[in-house]
Amino acid sequence: MGSFLFAFNPREDSQSELGAFLLLTTFGMHRLTKTGLGIVCAAALTACSISSAPRTAAQPNSNIRPQISGQNSAAMLPGSTKVTKSTTGPIAPIAGFGPAGSAGPVKVPSMAALAALPGGVVKRRPPPEEERPNLSDPSLFNSPVQTRSADASFNAGDSALARPAGVSSGRLLMGSGFDSYSAIDVGGATNGTYILTTNEYGDIHIFTLGGTLVSYVPNRSFYCGGTPLPVCSTLNGYNGDGRVEYDTISGRWIMTGLWIRSVPAQTVLAVSQSSDPTGSWYLYQFPSCGSYDTWDGSDQPHTGFSSQWIASTAACEANPSNPSQVGAGLAVFDKTAVYSGQALSLNKNWFEFQDPVELASNRDNPALSYSQPANSSEYLIASAITTTGFAAAIFSYLQGSTDSPIFYSKASQVTTSFVASGAPAISTPNCTACIGSYSNGWVHSASVFTFKNGQGNVLLNFVVGDPRYTPSTQVVSIALNSATGGSTAMQLAGGEPGAGALAAEISMPLYQNYAFDAASIAYGYTASNYFPGLQFALWNVDSNSIQYVRTLQEGSLTPTGFDAARWVDFLDAMTPDPGSSRVLVGGAVARSSIGSFGNTDPQKSIFYSLVTP
Repeated sequence: MGSFLFAFNPREDSQSELGAFLLLTTFGMHRLTKTGLGIVCAAALTACSISSAPRTAAQPNSNIRPQISGQNSAAMLPGSTKVTKSTTGPIAPIAGFGPAGSAGPVKVPSMAALAALPGGVVKRRPPPEEERPNLSDPSLFNSPVQTRSADASFNAGDSALARPAGVSSGRLLMGSGFDSYSAIDVGGATNGTYILTTNEYGDIHIFTLGGTLVSYVPNRSFYCGGTPLPVCSTLNGYNGDGRVEYDTISGRWIMTGLWIRSVPAQTVLAVSQSSDPTGSWYLYQFPSCGSYDTWDGSDQPHTGFSSQWIASTAACEANPSNPSQVGAGLAVFDKTAVYSGQALSLNKNWFEFQDPVELASNRDNPALSYSQPANSSEYLIASAITTTGFAAAIFSYLQGSTDSPIFYSKASQVTTSFVASGAPAISTPNCTACIGSYSNGWVHSASVFTFKNGQGNVLLNFVVGDPRYTPSTQVVSIALNSATGGSTAMQLAGGEPGAGALAAEISMPLYQNYAFDAASIAYGYTASNYFPGLQFALWNVDSNSIQYVRTLQEGSLTPTGFDAARWVDFLDAMTPDPGSSRVLVGGAVARSSIGSFGNTDPQKSIFYSLVTP
């Protein structure tokens, strides 16, 4: 077994408002009523009328206190940037749509028929839509409120016998783990009855908690079975970069994906009508980079929610023909409106923002709010490496009334004392510095939980290189107290050349088994003596210590070819099991995937399990 080093720091249509189409889908029987941003459609796509809502800028609400600062002032945090809804570029109706018609239900294929539809021709992801980011871009650091505190560190082996003094043996109860398909985008969540997963191919799987397959809808069929969304006309297009979340407070599922090969980029959004993922859904599409953006291909929409909003971010760039015109990469939706199936109307229940963090070649990740009482602010977090070479996180947030959100960009920065670099290829048995990932150093997992003191804390982590043990990587996890602004950071590193994490995720059970605030960290791990697998660490955030490290599933082979070069793009399958002290964990393991219900691979399987920390 390879060793670890633990160190702790307290502390990708047209110039129009095409975008929003709505599909009511039932697994088994479906009915279609397409509506959208200024577009209301009956069963036929030619039966539509178009209207445009005025685009007005949100105004500050003097009664709203920026929760992230811990200050009592109603003003923005010092150095933060307030970003109002984007007003750049013309708004034009989409051409080719005829007069209005009467709406009515339309029958589409049953679940069995959906599963039999062609799944699309793409079974390997095309090259990345954009270059790897420059995490040390100086424009990321425009004088936000900065926090840094002292560190502590110690070494610990991943063997149960190699545990330093003061680290308890702890316990980890693992439920019935199961192997599934192969994927590079690992997205999943649970409602306590089912596990719903999606991936980069647009496949949707519903499992029981024990791993029995309940439903499988292959590539494209969920959005394009029956009467398709307009984006389905994209040649060889499909919904990739899939994310799935379960809103425990509202009892709803949320899925997003980038429609691959759509230019301008389109994002698809699905929300369930109940807590049952096998039931009815509302489906939407919207322009990833703003209703006026005609140039972006975008990449990887990240998704989050608060008590008020669903937020989606996308990689957007400046117009090559007009560098002063930039895409609006942050889309914000009135959660109540979307959950009730309302048509989207720009600046009424759908809002667009230009995000300075995204424009600085980094990615903002919206947090998932599990905080009770429900947290109204929506936090967005980006990783970074400072110009002096230290791992950092940059916090932005949305605040205000549901119909008038205000975006505060780069409001706070937590800088750790962990030296960092871009993540290199690392090792696995029989192969030196040969396995890599495309997690790109981004934050892919972030959530808001209420700690035992009643205060909300934002948890996040990301994987970057560790220059101390070249080539090696580290997981940097951060907890930010949204009331006080205080932060705690923890480093989990390979601790030797060739060892480390390939991707990571973080969460907490909704009901804790400990007297302290315990965060659960899962990560894909590999080393020269450890086949790529999935490990779990329990982080005592209060004392900033690791309680234990456990292997959930080690691999059994050395990956080659595509799998070795691009093991994963992200892990985003760690979520609380509602009403319990368990969390769902999902990740890639180096062994053959099973079943005929998705992409199979003799070298890689996605492993899922419910665990009780």
